[in-house]
Amino acid sequence: MENQPSGSLLSARIVTISIWTKDIEIQIKPYAEILQPEFIVITSMKPIPTEIKKRLSSFRIDVIDDIYPGGTGEKELVNYVKKALS
Repeated sequence: MENQPSGSLLSARIVTISIWTKDIEIQIKPYAEILQPEFIVITSMKPIPTEIKKRLSSFRIDVIDDIYPGGTGEKELVNYVKKALS
C-alpha cells in the first residue's frame, strides 16, 4: 500500500512479565532478526525490570512501560508511534 511506513511495531500480550520473558528468545528475538523491522517496541502497563530492558535493547528492541491513562509511559508511546509513522 502507498504511504505505509516501512517499519513494523510489535507489542507484547497483556500477561505478566514472568510469562512473556521466555518469549524473548523463542519469538521476539527471531522476529527481529528475520524481519529486521525499523521499529520494534514492547509495551507494558506495568514496570519492566531494567535487566530485561537492557536485554531487549541489545536486540534493538525498544521498551515502553507504565502505559496506562496518566501513566509515565503514555506520552512516550504516543511520541514513539508518531516517530514510527512519520
